Amino acid sequence: MGRRIPLIAAIMIAAFGTMAVGQPPAAPQTAEQPSPPAGMEALPPNGQPSSTVPPSEIETLPAPAMIPQPTPADDGARAEFGPRSGSSTTHGATVSENASWFPEGMELAPEGAGMETFWDEPVVEGFPFMWGVEASWSFRTEVMILQRQGPRNILISRDGSTTGGPDLMTTKSISFNIEPGMRITAQRFLGSDLAKRDYLLELSYFGLQDWDEARTITGQRVDLGGGFESGSLVSNFPLTVGGFNRADVHRIEYSSQIDNVEMNLRVSSRPRRERLVYRPERGWMTEPSDGINLSMLGGMRLLVIDEAFDFMSRANITQNGTSLGIASGDYRIETRNRLWGLQIGLSIDSQTPRFAWAVTGRMGPYVNFMRQQQNITFVDDADPFATAAPDRDRRDNDERVAVVGQLSITGRFRLFEHVNLRAGYDFLWVQGLALAPEQLDFQMISTAPINRNGKTLYQGLSLGAELVW
Repeated sequence: MGRRIPLIAAIMIAAFGTMAVGQPPAAPQTAEQPSPPAGMEALPPNGQPSSTVPPSEIETLPAPAMIPQPTPADDGARAEFGPRSGSSTTHGATVSENASWFPEGMELAPEGAGMETFWDEPVVEGFPFMWGVEASWSFRTEVMILQRQGPRNILISRDGSTTGGPDLMTTKSISFNIEPGMRITAQRFLGSDLAKRDYLLELSYFGLQDWDEARTITGQRVDLGGGFESGSLVSNFPLTVGGFNRADVHRIEYSSQIDNVEMNLRVSSRPRRERLVYRPERGWMTEPSDGINLSMLGGMRLLVIDEAFDFMSRANITQNGTSLGIASGDYRIETRNRLWGLQIGLSIDSQTPRFAWAVTGRMGPYVNFMRQQQNITFVDDADPFATAAPDRDRRDNDERVAVVGQLSITGRFRLFEHVNLRAGYDFLWVQGLALAPEQLDFQMISTAPINRNGKTLYQGLSLGAELVW
């Protein structure tokens, strides 16, 4: 945990530094009502012709590009423009064929309400992270509960009281429980282009999951002949190796932890049609209409997976009921995986005034800089059936190409104007790892390279909140 504190602090500083680099221009806010779209400049606030405009000028006023009709507002604070009898649609706006210059129904909007219509081009530049809020950046934090897949099945211990005794413990004897962690994401709006595509910079971290599981088995006492007795447990080491064979107790411990940092550029398309909305507190602004949107992302990721595996054995050998001492063996393996690489992804999302959902997939090639360290300690002086074995202290480094893929399903609920609640489920698959249990090597003189073919799957639920402004 201590080594992660500088990493998390650096991420937070980078996130807030990114957010502090300027803000996109907000919608103008003045004490007076902002200027309406083209075609509605001459509309008086009370909906009646102005006595100060000469009749000749009134007759030459252009027809409006939209006709307001009072409809129930989704938030009680706006009226919607829509088609009515004898109307037609041009350039995304509804135009009445027989309408005068005065937009009928405008005076029926409740006090303090706004107006909206559909518009083909955005009027106000800005990306709405949430409906009704033109936000320049967002910050979200989530509790992430992950479950980790176990390693391949490798034999650790069997019953040696009979020839060909049954297997008693393997690396699959340990199953990981769910482990809580956290995910922090900062998203910065960079701007839009003429094709109505929004550009966003994302910086994300998740981790702090530490799996730590153990399994212990105890053998029975067996008669070795000549008055000698020992435990019944034997390992995959040769029988002449003391400490790990003729044991009373075998124990394995497996720990694993994960940390992930990534930075992505997201290009998001807006719906072809957008709502032009007047809100008294913000003026005229655009909001996306309901529908399915596509976005693409690309960026860099650093994935860190560190593991440790311990195999410990204790044996008490007696002769005529007298203990000759304790024989023991300790086999510890540590592996480190540092995966650096690029990724691309695709996201599909849809939204309604209160709810939204998104499915995002991403994948990319990585270079895994891996390292392993093995230490074996034999204490077998008390075992008369053992041949002295040298301790092992070995270190290896290697690199290989790895693959990382992730699928995320997310739902959002608009709680307040600037606050979303979030829930999701994630799948993270990694191929090309040096997993600690898969480095087990029971040969006394070993030159085997690092096993680089490990793979694992992480999956789990996330719950959190999102703040936008």
